[in-house]
Amino acid sequence: MRVVPPGYDVNSAPAHRFLLHESFLFAQPFFYQFVACPFAGFTGRDVRQESVNVPFPFVGNVPDIVVYPRLSNGLICFPGPLSEGAGTNADGFDVEAGYVSWSISASSLTLTFTKQTGARLSPQGAYVVLTRKAD
Repeated sequence: MRVVPPGYDVNSAPAHRFLLHESFLFAQPFFYQFVACPFAGFTGRDVRQESVNVPFPFVGNVPDIVVYPRLSNGLICFPGPLSEGAGTNADGFDVEAGYVSWSISASSLTLTFTKQTGARLSPQGAYVVLTRKAD
């Protein structure tokens, strides 16, 4: 894709006039997916931690990763929520308290969802965006 300012032709513009040019991109998004949390909807106060393996197309090198958690109420947040809610130590609190971590290889991503003790709200999942690094 190529974009130039008004008054320039995409086929004849000099390199310094391009606003966007596919040869100049440093990171190219190539994969996007919602990954559901295995314990979404769980409202107990106990800690939960489960992993999901997500295969993606091999692009020649390990991609850069962006993960956006989706909270129990459907909101998307980054990097994590500030949450407060009613409850007790014995029963737990109506709060979001957890995180999403990951490990990656050339063609597989493992997302690990963790909900901490005392929090009763579990995430719905996470959106994952992978970008290919420049060669």
